[in-house]
Formats: sequence, C-alpha cells, structure tokens
Amino acid sequence: CFPGDSRVFVEGGRSKRLRDLRPGDRVLAARGPGSRPVYSDFLLFLDHEPHRRRLFLSVKTAAPARTLLVTPAHLVFAANSSDPRHARPVFASRVRPGMHVFVLDDRDGGARLRAARVERVSWVEAWGSLAPLTAHGTLVVDGFLASCYAVVELHDWAHAAFAPLRAAHAASGDLARGHRVARGGEGGGGGGGGGDSRFPGNCSGALEARSAHIHWYSRLLYGLGRLVLHDDRYHPLGMELEPC
Repeated sequence: CFPGDSRVFVEGGRSKRLRDLRPGDRVLAARGPGSRPVYSDFLLFLDHEPHRRRLFLSVKTAAPARTLLVTPAHLVFAANSSDPRHARPVFASRVRPGMHVFVLDDRDGGARLRAARVERVSWVEAWGSLAPLTAHGTLVVDGFLASCYAVVELHDWAHAAFAPLRAAHAASGDLARGHRVARGGEGGGGGGGGGDSRFPGNCSGALEARSAHIHWYSRLLYGLGRLVLHDDRYHPLGMELEPC
C-alpha cells in the first residue's frame, strides 16, 4: 500500500493523488524495469483505507532524488546492480541502501525508466493506505516503478491469479457502456458498483466491518494461497486479517 497523497501520472501528463483515482483513469505503468512506460487502466483498489494513519517505509534515492512511501509487504522492483535484467519484484522490507530501484528518467522527459541507487531506508508515518490495481499489474507511483501486489513475493503468480478479476471488470465495463448507449446517455458511472459488491454473501457482518478496506477477491486469494503455498512465501506483516 501507499499513502493517499502519493502521486501517479494519468493520461495527458498530469499528476493525481492516489486517493483521487477513479475507474476510467489511465495511469502510468510499465511491463517491467526494462520496458518503456505505458498508460494502463486503473481498475479498483485492492486495499482502501484513506483515513488510516500508519507506518510506511521511506525509500530515498539521490540521482535522481525520489522518495517512495510504501508498506513493508508491498512489492517493488529492485536489483543489486543497475542492470534492469537483474531486477525482480521484492518485498519493500528487503530493499537496502546500495540496491537499485527503477524510476522515471527526468533526462528523457519521463519517457523511460532508469536505475537509481537507494541512499536511505527509514520509517515514517503518513495518512491513507491504498493499493491500486491496474490492468498491467504495475504502476509508477511517486516516480518509482512498483507492483500492484503485496503479501506474497510472487508478482507473476499474483498477476495471473487476478486475471479473472480483470476480465470481470472489463466485461462489466463493456456492459455498463452498452447500457448507457441503450439509454441514450452517459449515466453516473459510480466507480465499479459501490461498496456492498466488495463482499461475498457468506462473510459475517463482523468480519466485513473489520476488513472492509480489503477487496473480497484479495481475501479469497489469500485463503486459497494458504492452502497451496508455504508460510515462508508470505510476508509476516502482510494480510492483517484472515479471509472469509
């Protein structure tokens, strides 16, 4: 997760706070550290606590100067060298001074990514705890290339596991657009169906209240993953609550 005031670039080149993202926005992302940035559809928030104050890791680089605030269990692209071919998605808690992360290159107008050496890692408090999901499974946040996924240090596995959710979201978007055309108007949009659709019917009201910030599909995958993945695959500070 990232703080609500973290910023992303949306199509057209302007920046936007994470807490202000809406379905239909297209945000800067990349297929990996060695690829050129592209705009990717923002789908939904996997975790959404805009009013929570919590601890984040602060990852600072010097050339160029960048600061990323991120939760320890979130995945970021990092390497022990500046070669993007050696980069892999790792828990943010594994990032150390001297490692390299991948940031937008100011010298190229932000049109590509470059390696930047980590100078300092520390703890800070900030407001909000948001985990946006894009169609590419990555995003460029505060200039850093990061994964959309957390808890399990398996980015490709997570991206594949979320494919049904991406497909369902795309289908629902097509249906909504068709409905608006049939009615002859744009309608109100609404950001993906409202809050109640986030929770499956078999969840108790108490658990919904305690874990309302976590998307139901994330909790479902967490539960399934616990059946097939060893405990050491999970970050100790990952999912805060057991899923339904």
